[in-house]
Amino acid sequence: MTNTSTAKSPQMHNEKMLRLEKDKSKVNDPALSYRQLVGKLQYLISCTRPDIANAVRCLGRHAGAYTKENFTSAKRVLQYLAGTRTYGLAYRRPSAVQDGKLQLYAYSDADHANCPDTSRSISGHVLKLNNWSFGFK
Repeated sequence: MTNTSTAKSPQMHNEKMLRLEKDKSKVNDPALSYRQLVGKLQYLISCTRPDIANAVRCLGRHAGAYTKENFTSAKRVLQYLAGTRTYGLAYRRPSAVQDGKLQLYAYSDADHANCPDTSRSISGHVLKLNNWSFGFK
């Protein structure tokens, strides 16, 4: 993946989730290592790359019945990671901690009826203590 093209975001803007494929003849191509790829991306989310969480959540939804379109979406996440390989989490000691002051920040976001099958909304949140992200979904 060192000479691959890069992507500026892990998902396209306003990209809707793909529907779950009902036709069993179109799913689970053994030539594609989709489940292993999604599992490795989920590990990255928990360790150093929370910025890909939403894209990988959408990919994980299709782990039981994936198609080539799902694999193409997974490759876009890899292209994004290739373009942002120098990004990561940095923990520094800000001046607020030296003064004994702790500041808690909470951010949340939700969409409306993003799931094409159930029309359910999906929400997420980030918790920060003195600009250190410690909880996200």
